[in-house]
Amino acid sequence: MPISKDDVSYGYRYLLGRLPENDDVIEIYRQAFEDVELFRQHLMESPEYKLKNPVAVTKSFLAHTPPSDIETIMDHPTLKQVVSKTASYWSEVGAQAPHWSVLSLDKYAPDQLEQNLAEFYESGVGDLYLVRDLLRRMNRSPNDFKTILEFGCGVGRATAALATAFKHVIALDISAPHIELAKEHVASSGANNVEFIQVTSENVMPGRGFDLWYSRLVLQHNPPPVTLSVLEKAFSGLPPHGVAIVHVRTHEDGYRFKVADYLKGGSKLDMEMHSTPQNSILELADRTGCRLVELHEEPGHIDNVTSIFVFVKK
Repeated sequence: MPISKDDVSYGYRYLLGRLPENDDVIEIYRQAFEDVELFRQHLMESPEYKLKNPVAVTKSFLAHTPPSDIETIMDHPTLKQVVSKTASYWSEVGAQAPHWSVLSLDKYAPDQLEQNLAEFYESGVGDLYLVRDLLRRMNRSPNDFKTILEFGCGVGRATAALATAFKHVIALDISAPHIELAKEHVASSGANNVEFIQVTSENVMPGRGFDLWYSRLVLQHNPPPVTLSVLEKAFSGLPPHGVAIVHVRTHEDGYRFKVADYLKGGSKLDMEMHSTPQNSILELADRTGCRLVELHEEPGHIDNVTSIFVFVKK
């Protein structure tokens, strides 16, 4: 049975951003395709679609991908074991190449860092702008919050910038070498409103008394069950009307996570990249009394979907 006229029109509108040229074109496609999926694939392989969507050419549309094979639950002893492995890597790289570990560009490697250090720290203002602008979309501002918690402060790249706009900052990181550098940088900036706390395998999300929770470029380095454990504590710790801004990779074609397979990998240290499914994050938020108010896909990611969630505690 041929596809319908509406199938053709919707395909043109949503994939090519325009209407079909005329009724004759609609009828040609109706007769040529008996399956909507095949018609969609035809449009996505067309030169017009590739010209209009250069990034999307190499990345699947999430709505059409099958569910990922990802386990999202670990028991507590396993969680401690995994977090300890993560801590070992970040402590090691924190001693060897701390700035590069935060922004993995050659110019921030130890042999090139000196001439690029100022630029590295100046980039932290972008995090402040992101938080400020997302709050502004909710008709709120930094002045409306008593304490922002930054999960994964690294060497303080964004921490010092956040300290200029918020009354109190709680900065968390799993790596002691990173925290020491962050303390030095924040002190040199003149800020005296930052409290540093180290994350441990016993407590993956320490820190209390925050009404704004923020993390960027951090959660993607944790297996999905760890990310969800962190977020459960973050969401549960928010007071009524508190806000959580969560930046996390949520999809990559072919990514899978099985706890047993992960543990078979032994103790090899590496900068891991993981994806935590959107539906798992949304279910957790709902269970802990948080309402999704905005969801953005961060541009520029060719081979994965990286999402920015904004939640408000009910």
